[in-house]
This record gives sequence, structure tokens and C-alpha cells, in this order.
Amino acid sequence: MKIIYKTLIISLLSILFLISTFTFAQSITLTPTSAGTNTEGKMYYSTTTHTFHYWNGSAFISLGGSSAGAGWSATGNDITNTNTGNVGVGLASPLSKLHVRSGGTSGFTPGPTTSLFSEGNTHNYIGVAAPNGFDTGILFAKPAAFSLGSIVYSASNDMEFSTSSTQRLVLKSNGLVGIYGNNALEFGYGIVGKEASAGKIGYGVFTANTLDIVGAGNSYSNRKVKVWAEGGSELTGSLAINGEITNPTKTGAANMLPIAYGVIDGHNGTILNGSGNFTLTK
Repeated sequence: MKIIYKTLIISLLSILFLISTFTFAQSITLTPTSAGTNTEGKMYYSTTTHTFHYWNGSAFISLGGSSAGAGWSATGNDITNTNTGNVGVGLASPLSKLHVRSGGTSGFTPGPTTSLFSEGNTHNYIGVAAPNGFDTGILFAKPAAFSLGSIVYSASNDMEFSTSSTQRLVLKSNGLVGIYGNNALEFGYGIVGKEASAGKIGYGVFTANTLDIVGAGNSYSNRKVKVWAEGGSELTGSLAINGEITNPTKTGAANMLPIAYGVIDGHNGTILNGSGNFTLTK
């Protein structure tokens, strides 16, 4: 019976000890030391990096965190890293603030202002997904506005491009390319010496309710448009010409191409035959 009471007393004391351990704040102090003998589960505190390290069976792994603010820290529901260096996923020596590597290196070195860099040694993509009926895209912002530019894949499966918070171009799901409003498509953009309007094609850009086509050139007087149509051309509707129609393979008077022709009776001025699109006044 005495042995039973002694055992009971020891058990009660053990329980009270455990309760005191979990009820009151306790702390364990690790004396700063070097790695020493590698035993799985061993932990030490480095006074050099101000971080905790543990041996996982093959290497010492840093637990992060320090009085100097290095490593990851949790604040509420947020996890932050205030290191002045970079963060790497899939590599040990990241080259940007966030460097993600899938597989091997691409052989490309990002510029010094690159914040996010994703690479791999094969096909590499960045995915942006949403449920059916919602847009996905990339927004580009300045302090003046939340979205000054964007590339958006719309809920209707169209690819839309915007600048200055205004839609400019759309690639429809059926392959049609649309230019919004009175914006023009300009060929030869950036060519030095090009006349300002040369190479532009647009709806109502210069003339209301008209598809304007401006030839190429370096001045208002020498803009040109050349059409190759060896199989023929067809124009539906009337044609108004402001200028001359010429044959570039001939010179002088022979350079003029006839717009109307016919045979006239020299005695009385009667039109005997011809194209029928002219009259004669004595």
C-alpha cells in the first residue's frame, strides 16, 4: 500500500510540474556556438548571422529571424522579408528581388532594375487564370492612375490592349483585329524624315466617315501608294480623281492615260464613236 501511495504522489507531482511548465511562460537559452558535431536534430545560434540553425541529417538549415531584421517574420496574417538582398526559388544565388528558376538556367542575366525574374532551361510560362466569365490580365500603373496600360484577356476570349486608360486595339476570338475609334495604323513609324501623316490608315482620321489611306513619303508633295494586282482590280462605286492619271513607262504627252476617247466629225462636230463619257462644245 505504501508503494502505491508513493507512486501516486510521484504521479501528482509530475502532473503539477507539467501544468506549471505549460501554464507559465518558459524560455530556453542556447549558448552561442559553432556547428560542432553534426547530430540530427541539433540546433545552435550563430552570432555571425544572428540566426538559428538546425541539422537535418545532411546539412545545417537556417531557421531565419534575427534581431537585425534578417529573414522572414510574421505580422498578423502577413509574412514579410526585409532583407536588402534577393529571394530565390529553385536556386541558391538569386539575381533579382524574386528569382524563380524551373529546371536549369536560361543563360540570361536580368538587368539591375528587374524585380521579378522567372527562367528555365526549356519552355517557360507565367500563368494568370480566373474562372469562366472573368477577365485575366496584366495592369501597368503610375501614381496618376491605377491602370494606365493593360493587356487583358476578356471574359469573351478577346485580347485587349490599352494605353492611358483607353482601349486601343483588340484581337477578337475569331481572329479579327480591331482598332478602336479614330486611331490610325501607321506604317514606317519611327523612320527619320518621314512626313508626319505618311503611312497612316485609319477610319475618320482625316476625313469624316472615310477610310483614309496616306501614302509613304518625306513631304506632303511626294507621298506615294503602289498597288500590285496582276490579276486585276475592281472598284465598286464612283471614283473621284484629284490630279492626273499617267503611264510611268512613257514620257511627254504619251505619258497621259486617256480617261475618255472618241472620233469626232470635223465638219459639224458630231461624236461618231468613242467612250461615250464626254461632250463637245463648239
